[in-house]
Amino acid sequence: MTSCGILSVGGVTSLVLGSVCLFGCGPTCRVSLAIAFPAIVVFVALIVVVVWLAVRAHGRPPLGGLDGMVGEVGEAVTALQPEGRVDIRGEYWNAVARVPVPRGSRVRIVRARGLLLEVEPVPPGRE
Repeated sequence: MTSCGILSVGGVTSLVLGSVCLFGCGPTCRVSLAIAFPAIVVFVALIVVVVWLAVRAHGRPPLGGLDGMVGEVGEAVTALQPEGRVDIRGEYWNAVARVPVPRGSRVRIVRARGLLLEVEPVPPGRE
């Protein structure tokens, strides 16, 4: 996304100019317009699709790392009074809660600070 499509525009321009240059250079290096035009159209369509997918993916929330864990639901492995351990995605994490959370309760991640997760209890039936 850094080039904002400028490199793609430069590539298409080079492809078009290169194809045009090959039309009049003699009988040995001639390119048919019936081959050059569809190649350019396919190349431009491919670039448009890739840029569209990149823009769409850029707007999505992160799926991995600590930022992607916010909102995940897990289980308190130990009682959180206010600190303890939780199981999130099969991993054990140190966690802190503002209210006491009994062992085995479901918790939702509110924030991640380094290796410490801030969690809140999840009421039954509201996962």
